[in-house]
Amino acid sequence: MLMDTKYSLLLLRCCCFRLYIPPNDMVSEHKVQSKDGPPVIALRLVPKVLYAVTHIWAPNAYIISFKLETDSGILEQKAKGALSKYKHQLVIGNLLHTRKHNVKLIAQDGVIEDILLTETISKRNRD
Repeated sequence: MLMDTKYSLLLLRCCCFRLYIPPNDMVSEHKVQSKDGPPVIALRLVPKVLYAVTHIWAPNAYIISFKLETDSGILEQKAKGALSKYKHQLVIGNLLHTRKHNVKLIAQDGVIEDILLTETISKRNRD
């Protein structure tokens, strides 16, 4: 059972690929025949659990989600959209090509903080 208090913290990890093949669709009685041509693979969307977490399982917890994008022009917009839709507290956003060096913290109250990870790590090592 999830702890549902203001002292609870939930951190939801990111998923770069939100499609999957259901196990029932992977079962084949026989091997795939090449004479039938190229196979057709039907992918399904991975169900999102963030709404259930924020509204049912732990609405009083401090909830952090992630947003990974490839286009810097939509990262903040998508993060703010998630905060509005799911009503959680913080999105940690980053871009695929700079994910190891730079993140944005986008808060429910509109505060956006850019963090350059290499500077943060260097400063911590000096202290």
